[in-house]
Amino acid sequence: MDFYDYPALKSLHALMAFVAIGLFGARGLPLLGGARWPRDSRLRVIHGAVIFLLVVSGISLWGVLYISPVHHSWLATKMALTAVYGLLAWGTFDEETPDGLRALCFLLGLLCALVLVRVGQTRDPLFGLG
Repeated sequence: MDFYDYPALKSLHALMAFVAIGLFGARGLPLLGGARWPRDSRLRVIHGAVIFLLVVSGISLWGVLYISPVHHSWLATKMALTAVYGLLAWGTFDEETPDGLRALCFLLGLLCALVLVRVGQTRDPLFGLG
């Protein structure tokens, strides 16, 4: 008996990725313009909950698919990029980050998120280019 509905789990993971990237962009862009509301604690909690669901659904997919980052380079790449994305998001929203560096972190964070999505879609760390 299967305890997981793979299509539903995959759809949840994709939806949470879409919402997480959308929230990052919707909060980060106004922050670069000097707005204070993107740092509101309620938004941080919502974004954190989305990230939590994204990670839990991702880990659940590993189990359902019987895959491991040790044996699948694309998954190891996603894990590494997830850590990089987290650091870039921290740099974007940290109050101590200078404005120029904040903008760089924001742009690189968006790029990193898009690469994460593409690696997941292609299941290839080089998205089929190598």
